[in-house]
Amino acid sequence: MKKILIATGGSGGHVIPSLSIYDALKDDFEVKISTDLRGSKFINNDNYHYSLIDVPNIFSNLLLFPYNTIKFFISIIKSYKYLKSNNFNILISTGGYMSLPLCFASNLLNVKIYIFEPNSVIGRTNKLMLNFAEKIICYEKNLKGISEKFSNKIYLVKPLLRKEIYKSKKNENIMVAEKKKY
Repeated sequence: MKKILIATGGSGGHVIPSLSIYDALKDDFEVKISTDLRGSKFINNDNYHYSLIDVPNIFSNLLLFPYNTIKFFISIIKSYKYLKSNNFNILISTGGYMSLPLCFASNLLNVKIYIFEPNSVIGRTNKLMLNFAEKIICYEKNLKGISEKFSNKIYLVKPLLRKEIYKSKKNENIMVAEKKKY
């Protein structure tokens, strides 16, 4: 069975799509999520297997830039060890600076990298990994911020929604909201 790691940044905009991807893949693959402390706030411990990887934001404080740069390179080494010890076959990056060390380490280990970009403009981390990505999974063909040479890597999907939304009955949530008004 293939092993997939979903590397996600620390905001809800990164984590929520990664949870949807996890839900879609978990029945057919061994799937884990990696995030930082910020991202863990969006993940239910009972429903998802995830790992915390501490990655500094290099540019958060210019005075700490040298220190954060060293910590960043250490996080690449830790990511390399983590990927190697878990024998992941595929990395899916939903972006964010937290996923960058895992992307670099995946490239060193020849782990296939897939980028998921839910925005109409590609993020910085995903943009850095374009050369190494197998596919760029996104919602629209004209993704801003990438050159034409990567257009053959674009794989279009419909917007991802949480499984709960697909399972809910039509108008059920509207009726619940209406009852609360009265």
